[in-house]
Amino acid sequence: MHKKILYTVWIMLWAMPVFSASVKITVTAKDTGFVYPPYYAVYLANGRGKFVKTLYVMGQNYTYQRNMRSWFGNAIRNAEDIDALSGASLKSGKALTRNVFIDNDYIKNGYQIVVESASRQKGNIRREVAIPLTADKKQLTAYGVQHTESVTVTIK
Repeated sequence: MHKKILYTVWIMLWAMPVFSASVKITVTAKDTGFVYPPYYAVYLANGRGKFVKTLYVMGQNYTYQRNMRSWFGNAIRNAEDIDALSGASLKSGKALTRNVFIDNDYIKNGYQIVVESASRQKGNIRREVAIPLTADKKQLTAYGVQHTESVTVTIK
């Protein structure tokens, strides 16, 4: 029994790089001086901007996560475990980097990484940043509107 489980785990780990790519996402917040830092939701969307899945969330308070209406409604409809994907909020002027695995099919077929943000002071920005994934370019940077200085995506 143990050999079968170990073999299955080994196959899964061995095959992971074949079917998915390691993607490094860095979100840098603007130096706004807000007392309460904004919340961010980073998610995957198809080429038309339709929500696919949450990659991670910065800010753990459920009350303020709900302010990111576009992302939150889709995450709840998909019954995602938001607690498992959320962490500390991002303070003004600071950057946070996360590594995630994204299926190669998403990268080849025009999907995008979307950042939605919300703060007590300035409200919700639904698609503050959207970066299309492409196999041609390995590093892409886009600049935000309200809360986000920049988002850099590096595909390995």
